[in-house]
Amino acid sequence: MVSHSREWGLGFHLLEVATEIAGSWTQNSGLKSKIMNKLLLAFLPTLLVSTVAVVPAVKAQDAMQMPSVEVRMRLTLTPFNLAYLAHQGYFAGQGIPDSSDLMKGFNDGTITAAQVVQAAVNDKRLPVAFLKNDSYIAAVKNQLYTLTLSAR
Repeated sequence: MVSHSREWGLGFHLLEVATEIAGSWTQNSGLKSKIMNKLLLAFLPTLLVSTVAVVPAVKAQDAMQMPSVEVRMRLTLTPFNLAYLAHQGYFAGQGIPDSSDLMKGFNDGTITAAQVVQAAVNDKRLPVAFLKNDSYIAAVKNQLYTLTLSAR
């Protein structure tokens, strides 16, 4: 068989098979040949149309299948939430005191925003990249300052 495109390959193959069957019937008997030719002519267009109709459906199904991609989203803490967690004592295990001791340490300079960010990274609440994010550290500093004002 001459190589045809994938879409038409099955249809042409069916046509060749049907032609071979019809040819073998014509050698055996004339009446059988006439019946077979009529049946072949009646069903061949239906067979070809169904073959052609199935191929685009299969192609459409292949096109709809999306490659599986694992997406890992990591939600980060806002500077306000980080300062609040520090105030609540979530980083006491990292050496950051809670509540009034946090505010006192922040006011006298013994506790910095960078230390709070480091504690959050160590506690796996923030990605390591935040240690070098100066704007984030400055925002944490502002939130800690706001907490000290509200505590007065």
